[in-house]
Amino acid sequence: MGHQVTAIDCTENMLQEARHNTERIGVKVDFYKMDSHELDFPDESFDLILCRNLTWTLRAPMDAYKEWHRVLKSKGRLLIFDANWALRLHDPEMQKQYEEDKKRAAELGIVDAHDKADMKESDAIAKQLFLSSKRRPQWDAAALIDCGYAKVFVETNISHRVHSEEDRILFRSTPMFMVGAEKK
Repeated sequence: MGHQVTAIDCTENMLQEARHNTERIGVKVDFYKMDSHELDFPDESFDLILCRNLTWTLRAPMDAYKEWHRVLKSKGRLLIFDANWALRLHDPEMQKQYEEDKKRAAELGIVDAHDKADMKESDAIAKQLFLSSKRRPQWDAAALIDCGYAKVFVETNISHRVHSEEDRILFRSTPMFMVGAEKK
């Protein structure tokens, strides 16, 4: 669509997957292996930063949000798409809802790709992540204001726009949200 796109990840495997996807659809993207907390770009390099299903895994999300603020141009925007993926590990009511979702999905014949993973190990790691115990996107909105973003906007549930019908059933208790911010 005429945009210059830059993509980063801290793992070579994800970059290879992304390269494969962009080659398949015929778009040009510049890929870099780097840590999203410490970007190797000059100040005010980007008009838009887009992030999906990443922030919940960050070791220091405030540091990343400040770093993203640094590399955004004036009036640049940050859009984060994520969910409270691990909050259920800290909230018994959410865990109960999660289990009900999994049961209903199984009854409907919906396969959860995560069932192939070692969920015990995965949950143990997820429980230790900084954002796993935070109520989001409320935490993100406050953090972005603290980082100096001029405007912050939130949509608490965008699942109907980004998930298939099966995923809306499977992840009913963990809706996707969008939080955005604009630099002065």
